Amino acid sequence: MNTHHVVLNVHIQAAPGREEEVASQLKALVAPTRDETGCIKYLLHRDPENPAKFMFYEEFTDEMALERHRQTPHFQAWAQYQANHEHLIESTVVTKWRSIA
Repeated sequence: MNTHHVVLNVHIQAAPGREEEVASQLKALVAPTRDETGCIKYLLHRDPENPAKFMFYEEFTDEMALERHRQTPHFQAWAQYQANHEHLIESTVVTKWRSIA
């Protein structure tokens, strides 16, 4: 495994009643992100026991690829959508990982 790869684990909790709206917005990120140079994996998951919980597993070749992702039109559109839709997301927790072996 490449120890320069950057892995993100992103947990998103949708606000009550906004679960399907959040699901739709998150799904829209998947295809264009997978097409980005430097994207190794971009997987969206949903908790089968709590449909308000979502989790992304993201792997990029390096920090530069991750930063390019954050500047893409589709990611910026998601950020703007969140800013314009109060109470859409209850919480977001992002952890960053690197392989050590």
